[in-house]
Amino acid sequence: MTEPSHAVFLSYASQDQGAAQRICDALRTAGIEVWFDQRALRGGDVWDQTIRHQIRECAIFIPLISQHTQERLEGYFRLEWRLADQRTHLMAKSRAFLLPVCIDDTLESAAEVPESFLAVQWLRLPAASSLADLTDRLAVLLAGDPSAGSQSQSRPDALSQSTRSSTDTPLQVRQKTVAVLPFQDLSEKKDQEYFADGIAEEILNLMSRAPGLRVIARTSSFRFRGKSDDLRNIGTQLGAGFVVEGSVRQSGRRVRVSARLIDTTDGVQRWSNSYERDISDVLTVQEEIAVSLVSALQIEVAPEVITSLRAPPASTEAYDAFRRGLQALYRLDKAGLQQAVGHFRRALELDPSFVTAAEGLAGAFNLFTELRILPPSQGFEEARAAANFALQLDPKAPGGHAWLGNIHTYYDWDRAAAAREIDTALQLAPNNAYVLMVAAKERLVVGDWTESLRLLNQAISVDPFQPFFFVHRAIVFQRVNRPSDAKKDLRHILEISPVYPRIRTRIADVLLVEGNPEAALAELQQDTPCSLRGLALLNHALKRHGESDAALALLVSHRASIAPMSIAQVYAFRGQIEEAFEWLERAIAQKEVTTNYIKGDPLLSPLVADPRYAMCLRKMNLPE
Repeated sequence: MTEPSHAVFLSYASQDQGAAQRICDALRTAGIEVWFDQRALRGGDVWDQTIRHQIRECAIFIPLISQHTQERLEGYFRLEWRLADQRTHLMAKSRAFLLPVCIDDTLESAAEVPESFLAVQWLRLPAASSLADLTDRLAVLLAGDPSAGSQSQSRPDALSQSTRSSTDTPLQVRQKTVAVLPFQDLSEKKDQEYFADGIAEEILNLMSRAPGLRVIARTSSFRFRGKSDDLRNIGTQLGAGFVVEGSVRQSGRRVRVSARLIDTTDGVQRWSNSYERDISDVLTVQEEIAVSLVSALQIEVAPEVITSLRAPPASTEAYDAFRRGLQALYRLDKAGLQQAVGHFRRALELDPSFVTAAEGLAGAFNLFTELRILPPSQGFEEARAAANFALQLDPKAPGGHAWLGNIHTYYDWDRAAAAREIDTALQLAPNNAYVLMVAAKERLVVGDWTESLRLLNQAISVDPFQPFFFVHRAIVFQRVNRPSDAKKDLRHILEISPVYPRIRTRIADVLLVEGNPEAALAELQQDTPCSLRGLALLNHALKRHGESDAALALLVSHRASIAPMSIAQVYAFRGQIEEAFEWLERAIAQKEVTTNYIKGDPLLSPLVADPRYAMCLRKMNLPE
């Protein structure tokens, strides 16, 4: 047997045996001894003793991480991982032992691995990639240089584990990832921020249409307003290899737009230009900048794609109304949504061919309804009309398809139509964060939690500071019995968006299901006003039945017309099955939005064995 200090142990899920064999062959060709269990059936005392001995004696432990290991929450490879993790606790921090290798695009932030695997630098080896980096690094490690992969080589702490982007993003992806920062308003009165933001966002949107280019979404990139003094750090936090920054100065009818492209790895300016035009030409300037940036990034783009970047410009007045509508929409409150609808409608009055204004109107009404400001029968129908109008203007409008898919998911319960529209939207805009989010929600509703999680991870990689995405990923984590990850995502929202509503209530829900009502109540009481639903649930768990009854009575009195699903959850948790089904039926009849999350809801688990639960699923055209 090879001296233990020179052997490498390769651990993998059975579905990844082909990749493991390829790596094993390459390492052995390079003269590196590999302990590699190829038996299809693992287990038994002999296997157990052999594996424990090899993990205890090997020099380097290489876990292969992939979507397959993500999907398998149980498996012999997890025993191997646990044994390796336990061994690290006996080692000095300078001792190099773990070398995680990711063979696809699985993100570290969502990886189901021991904590010690996250404390070291990963090597990414997607299919068909060269294995030279792996053999070179192992040669150094086996020669005794701990700096090549020591346990102390911790990850950057600029972001929490659930949202880091630079280490989560493979280098080849990061090199073709761009973040467009908000452009600086240089007008004398400083009253044109919405206009400067609009130019930056439109450049962002135009660049996102270029195949092979990944563009960070507005929510995340605009978070760094006024912080462009440290572009390298911004690139690290966003997982972007390049940053675009610029300025806008408007004086009368003249507009001067300046932009520059910065490489975040070395801070070097790769491209810059300034444009001074009449305000009526501002749309053309945006397109020129977008095309120039794509060219500067050396992205190969076919002529027809360049042509598609040059969308027919709307009128200047219509564009101004559209920009004001977006600025209002991003507030995500009732007043902002009302203003957004007014501005989008005004833009369409001024220019009836303005496709993106129609998409914006569809999005505003979808949000109105999902936030339960408008009843589904009104809000979703308004959204449908706007989405259909957008598609009449442009059958390839991704927002039109995405919002129609959302309506089919949450209101029509037409699963085939939802999948068709969402698939079309993904084909048209595969890296659009909101299209990915709509797709992830549709998969969540039908109970395909693995695919929902994959889509959410992809959306978060494009928009790592969007709280809404983490809310839904926390829901998925609850469905797959990963409460710690759910709480981690929810607490991360408190860091990136402290005023985001009802996050403490959501944490309380997770703690309640975990069986910790005292801690749940402490969380719940930090939300103002305190959730009546939460009080009814937690007081029941704490055997304060009178207080639970009082909270439930208030919930029924105040929220029966808009939140019957919440009432059904309380009755189900309290074991009052008949009342729970009565309110669940009412929620289904009203098509209340949150009813769509019925599958896997832990608060409804007492209802699952009742035949009426399956009937409810059938009414919503959901798989049983």
